[in-house]
Amino acid sequence: DNCSQLLRTGAVLLLRGRVSSKDDSLKLLAEAVFSAEQLPEASPQTLYINLHSADTARISAVNDLLHSYAGMSAVRICYMDSRKVFRPNGLRGVRICTDLTAKLAKICGKSNIIIK
Repeated sequence: DNCSQLLRTGAVLLLRGRVSSKDDSLKLLAEAVFSAEQLPEASPQTLYINLHSADTARISAVNDLLHSYAGMSAVRICYMDSRKVFRPNGLRGVRICTDLTAKLAKICGKSNIIIK
């Protein structure tokens, strides 16, 4: 992600990343940058998405969609047939919003999208 539009004097930002130590100096390596407007106002929530493990087309569509809504809320994909629950590959969290849940409902059905 290009976060240059968020970097301005006085901006309140949340960074997710890690600290690197090399040659007696510390560096902050930001993996994700969020503006104050992108932060959730309520307590942290988790988005659960119910799918069938054999439905590879839906799984792929859901993964693509989730990656375009990267954020701070946990997301779990639940395979209903095997009862396995996991995080999508390469995604630490999502930005839960009406737009995302509406798009997921079109792919998976509204009853398969749960926010707790």
